Amino acid sequence: VTLRRGSQLLSAFSRDISENGIGLLHDMPIGGEYTISIYDPAGCEYELTGLVLWCRPCGQGWYISGVRFCRIEPS
Repeated sequence: VTLRRGSQLLSAFSRDISENGIGLLHDMPIGGEYTISIYDPAGCEYELTGLVLWCRPCGQGWYISGVRFCRIEPS
């Protein structure tokens, strides 16, 4: 998963996903709104706008977060 805000690009791993949001694992604290690029099993890319609802450390420099989708648009 790639998160983008302005010129800032961050990489994260998806932990779980639903139609309303996604859980992420990443190596720095995050907050606010991001554009999130995700690929479905058929290879279609989606750009989603997501709002980070929470972010907390989970050990050894890693963080987990919960993101609520605001808007979904196929690329």
